[in-house]
Amino acid sequence: MAKTINFSVNQPFLDTVNEAKRNQCGIKLVKDHGIYFISDTGDIENGKRKNICYADGFNPDKNDFDEWWDRSNYICGGDDFPDYHHSSATVEANALKTLHTWR
Repeated sequence: MAKTINFSVNQPFLDTVNEAKRNQCGIKLVKDHGIYFISDTGDIENGKRKNICYADGFNPDKNDFDEWWDRSNYICGGDDFPDYHHSSATVEANALKTLHTWR
């Protein structure tokens, strides 16, 4: 099994990046209940963060618990974490570079 995490550049991704730009904050990679990008500051809807961009295959609302849980522990280890080293501009630039490379 490969130790990679992939994010699709889709509407949740763009919404998360735009939210970080609007709030002039960074984006963090989080591993807890799934693996996802989330802005440091963001909108709340129904008591939860509105904009979350889950990694492909790691969305607990769409993927089987045992699959995403086992894969996330294999790739990232068992501890939950936030990784604060991502500015919205860096994440967006890397995503657009990747899209350009694959076209």
